[in-house]
Amino acid sequence: MKKFYGFLFAAILLLALVGCEMGGAGGGTTTTQFTVSFNTQGGSLIAAQKVNSGATVVKPANPTRNGYTFEGWFTESACTTAVDWTKTITADVTYYAKWKESTSKPPVEGELSCAEDRTQEKCLDPNTFDWNYNRFEFDGKGMKIKLYVGIAAENDPFSSGFTGERASERQVVQTNVEDEYNVKIAWTEYPAEAAWGPSRVAWIMDQGTKGIYQGHVFLIDSNWIPTLITNGSIAELYNMTKKTGLFKEIGYTQDPSFLTMTSVSKRVFGYSNGTVRPDTFLYYNQDLVNELGLEDPASLWNKGEWDYAKFTEFADAAMEAFGPDSGKTVLAGEWVRMSQGFLAAAGGKYIDGDLNKVLLSNPKTVKVWENLRALYAKGQIEKSSGSSDVNDNFIAGNTIFNTGSLWFLSSSLRFDVANKAFDISVVPYPTAEGDGAAKSMFTIPMGYKSTWAIQPVENGENGISSKIILNILDDLMNSLPPEDILSSLDANEKYRVFLEKRINSNESVNAIMSVQDGMHEGPSYLYLDLLELVSMTSGEGSHYKLNGFWINYPTLSGEEEPSVALNKLQPIYENTLNGIIYGN
Repeated sequence: MKKFYGFLFAAILLLALVGCEMGGAGGGTTTTQFTVSFNTQGGSLIAAQKVNSGATVVKPANPTRNGYTFEGWFTESACTTAVDWTKTITADVTYYAKWKESTSKPPVEGELSCAEDRTQEKCLDPNTFDWNYNRFEFDGKGMKIKLYVGIAAENDPFSSGFTGERASERQVVQTNVEDEYNVKIAWTEYPAEAAWGPSRVAWIMDQGTKGIYQGHVFLIDSNWIPTLITNGSIAELYNMTKKTGLFKEIGYTQDPSFLTMTSVSKRVFGYSNGTVRPDTFLYYNQDLVNELGLEDPASLWNKGEWDYAKFTEFADAAMEAFGPDSGKTVLAGEWVRMSQGFLAAAGGKYIDGDLNKVLLSNPKTVKVWENLRALYAKGQIEKSSGSSDVNDNFIAGNTIFNTGSLWFLSSSLRFDVANKAFDISVVPYPTAEGDGAAKSMFTIPMGYKSTWAIQPVENGENGISSKIILNILDDLMNSLPPEDILSSLDANEKYRVFLEKRINSNESVNAIMSVQDGMHEGPSYLYLDLLELVSMTSGEGSHYKLNGFWINYPTLSGEEEPSVALNKLQPIYENTLNGIIYGN
C-alpha cells in the first residue's frame, strides 16, 4: 500500500509539473523568457530586456560616455566578438559595450558647461557634452516635484509603457536631477475632473493660494495662458520688452515663435524647448489610395501638381470609385483645422500674429468656408466629423484623409498606432488653384504649442522658488546629450531621420522636408496664426463657450452663409486681440 501511495504521489507531482508548462483551458504552453542585460562598462545606463525564448533582442540606443566614442556591443567583456542581432535568445545573456577614447577635447574645469552656454561646439558632440546641474545649489531634502501631464507614459521614462525614445538615457538624466537636487520627480496625471480644456484650466486655477508652494508644474496648451494668468495661477518666465526674467537667470533661450505663442503683452508664461517645425498636414490612408488606384497625393505634391483643382479632382474620383451607399468618404477630422490648413495653403490667415490683424471677414477666409460647404454638400466631408480631431471612420479605414499633427503618428489616443491596420502617409494641404509648382502663396499655420507652466512661488518649502522649479525642469529637459549617430548631421538631416521612424512613405517624407526652412527658395512657409489664442480667450477659457470659435464657426449645412458668422466674430476678436497684446 505504501508503494501505491508513493506511486500516486509521484504521479500527482508529475501532473503538477506538467501543468506548470500548460496554458489555461486552451492547453497552450507558457512562453519562457530570458533576460538580456547590457553592461555599458562605464557608459550611461541601458535597461535590460525580457525576451521570449526563440525571439531576437531589440538593439538598444547607443550608450554615451564623456571622453569616449561608442564602438558597438560585444558578447564578452574583452569585446572581441560582435553581437549578432539576428541570433535568437535561448538563455540569459549579457552584452558589453566597447569604447574608444575620443580625440575630442574633454571639458576643462572652469569653462562654461552646456547648461550655461548651449551654443558651444562641444554641446553638439555626445563625447564632449557636459551639463552643470543645480547651479543654484538647492537642497530639496527629498521633497516631491510634481509634473502634471495628460498621460504619464508619454513622459515618464521609468514607465513600463513609455512611448518616447531613448528611455534608458532619459532614466539616467532623471536620476541625475533627483540626486543633484535631492528631490523626487513625480510624473502625475491630471485627475478625472480635469480631463481637458475648460475643466483642466479651471482645475489649475483652483490649485491652492498664490505664493504657497505645492510642487506643481503643468503641461498645458499655450492658448490657455491668458485665462490662467487672470488669478496668478502660473508664473511669468520672461519679459520680451525688457529682456529680463527667469529665462535669462538660468541661461535659457526660447524659440522666438514659442515666445510669442506663450506670451501676453510681451510677458512669457510658457517654457517650450526645441524649435518650431511645420505641423499642419493632411494624413491619409495609403492602402486605401492604392486600392482605389488613385495617384499618391504626396507624389503629386512633389511634382508640383497638388493644388486645389487637383484636390477636388482627386475627391471626385475617390467618391466615384467608392460607389453609391459605400459609407466611405474623402475627408474627416476637425472642420476648423481643415479650414486653417486650406486657408493658409491659399495664402490666407485667420489672425496675423506679425501684423496683429484679425482677418475673419477677409474674402479668402470666406471662400475657404464656401469651398468646405461645397465638399460637404457632395458627401465628401464625413458628416460625423466636426470637433473630433480623429474620426472613427478614418481609424476604421473608411475615410481617405484626416486632419492632424505629426505627434498623432506616435499616439495610441489619436491614430491608434498600435492597432492601425493600414499605413498612414502625409501631404501638405493643396496650394491655391493654379499655383502648382510655384507655391508662391502657400503657407503653413502655427497656432498653439504644448508648453510647461509653473506655479508661482517664492521661498516655499525648503526655500524653493519658481526659479528653482524652472531650473529643475530645464535640467530635466535639456541635459540629455545628442545621439552619437546624429552628431554629424545638420538640423534638417536629423529631422528627416525623425520622420523616417514614423512614416513609411518616402514620398511623404520628401513632401514634408520640402516645406522646411532651408529646403526651398524664398521665405519660411511657417507663420504664426493666433486663432486658438484669441478663440480661447474670447470663450473665457474654452473654445466651446461664449465667443469661442469652435462653437461659432460657420456651419457646413444650413441656410446661414459663412460670411455672416465670420462677420459677427470679426469685431469681437479684434477687441480680444488688442487686450492680449496691449493689456487692454
